Amino acid sequence: MSQPLPPPRRVPVVPRPRHGELSASYLARVARANRTEWRTFAGLLGKLPSGLPSNADHLMFTIVTLNGAAFARLLAYTGHDADRLIRAIPSLAPATFTRPGEPPALRVASLRERMLDCPQCRLRRDGAFIDTRLFPLKMACLRHGYWLYRDGAGHRLDLAVLPEIALAQRRFNRMASRLGATAALRTYRIASGYLEEE
Repeated sequence: MSQPLPPPRRVPVVPRPRHGELSASYLARVARANRTEWRTFAGLLGKLPSGLPSNADHLMFTIVTLNGAAFARLLAYTGHDADRLIRAIPSLAPATFTRPGEPPALRVASLRERMLDCPQCRLRRDGAFIDTRLFPLKMACLRHGYWLYRDGAGHRLDLAVLPEIALAQRRFNRMASRLGATAALRTYRIASGYLEEE
């Protein structure tokens, strides 16, 4: 039988959640700010799944889902308002795993589409990993000149030499703001399918 969890109490340092951050990234930042391992902090929220990564490098692709009881414990530890926290980090929205009123537990999944995040943008966000599902068309960071998508992801680009990449990224951004990210991504996939066939 598992040991009961200690009653939650507010941690001394509560990092500000970053808009569009991955849930695992935020839990790891809370743990790091309070000088503990991220698995230790996650274990205080509820029963840990077997697939929870211990390597911090895997956090950029990891989604941790909390059930209602584990989410309530996270709110008690951080003092955040539930609606504001979910608005900033949608992947922290609580889910019911088996039945209402279940004991605190966590589940883990990986992002299907593994896009990188700009390392310099991540530094500006205090090390927060972005949920690339929320920004599906960000294939290049125009501010810092990094390619972020598939082959060559993480490499620097000289946008002065490759102006068509900057032009295409700006076009995707305009399309996403006009049509929505899902429709813009579907348009991109259709267009890239035509280019691959030729």
